[in-house]
Amino acid sequence: MPYQINNHILPLVSVVMSVYNGENYLHEAIESVLHQSFTDFEFIIINDGSKDKSLSIIKSYNDKRIVLIDNDGNKGLIYSLNKGIEVSKGKYIARMDADDISLPERIKQQVDFLESHPTIGVIGCDYISFNNTQSKTVTSIYKSNEIKSFLLFTATMCHPTLMLRKQVLTDNHLSYSENAKHVEDYDLWTRMVLHTDFCNLQEILFKYRDHAQQVSHLYHDVQLKNSNIVQENYLKKLGFIYNESELNTHFLIASNVRIQTKENIREIERWLLSLVNQNTTKKIIAETEFKIVMYKMWLDCCGNTSLGLWAYRYYQSSQLTKMSTTANSFNAKLLAKCLVRWIK
Repeated sequence: MPYQINNHILPLVSVVMSVYNGENYLHEAIESVLHQSFTDFEFIIINDGSKDKSLSIIKSYNDKRIVLIDNDGNKGLIYSLNKGIEVSKGKYIARMDADDISLPERIKQQVDFLESHPTIGVIGCDYISFNNTQSKTVTSIYKSNEIKSFLLFTATMCHPTLMLRKQVLTDNHLSYSENAKHVEDYDLWTRMVLHTDFCNLQEILFKYRDHAQQVSHLYHDVQLKNSNIVQENYLKKLGFIYNESELNTHFLIASNVRIQTKENIREIERWLLSLVNQNTTKKIIAETEFKIVMYKMWLDCCGNTSLGLWAYRYYQSSQLTKMSTTANSFNAKLLAKCLVRWIK
């Protein structure tokens, strides 16, 4: 049945892509959308003041599904994405970046899932991360409450793989925030997840291009600073209580830097246990999934130290380790990692 509003037949999906000086990979990105097996979509492409051949590349396509918005100068990604969503007509918003590739079944599989799972408002997928020399498969976090828990520490969802239920955005007055530069996706997810469930398909439906001009490479320090702001706001929204020292420990966990001191490990253990206890008492996130995620963060921290066997033995004695039914399966790998990083 066609998607209709006020007797107007509308595209079911709006693909939204912003382009700024994207000529190197733009053809491949556009082609990957136009050749989807699912065809009931509009393709909103925002040319954000490009100074290269991006605009002429977009105009070279004679496809009625393409809706071109040509910004008056470079307005930035956040402005452009919000503009694209504002003019979109679809029930679902599919994100796309001008340097990535959507595999042919991506839109169809995400639409099929959202149509049959009305409580899910955001759906991603597994993907291939690649550059000029190598590629790897990235598996996602699949369960909504695990995603909600991981968002305390990291964006966890791969932005251009996502399809969003537009009604969740409009009903809750949600959009990308200009105050969350270079973490606009992370900030939006921590606000959306309060109103809907998230999920990732266990299918490889996307190819994510890793190159030197990406935000994560060019603006790492700004991204880290603003990620910390998002994390603190999310802790507050969920109702977790913390002091300044605990917040700094939280940021240390999220930063994924090498842990250098025994006291840091002890502080990390105390804070993760505090989060577990608070969640159990306040029933913020489903307890089983929350404990799984806190254990995984603990495992990662213990493996990311320069403390050798001490870190391994401390991990073994922790209440966090005893919470996990799968902890034993990681013993050998963790021991090897502790020894290798201690030697280095």
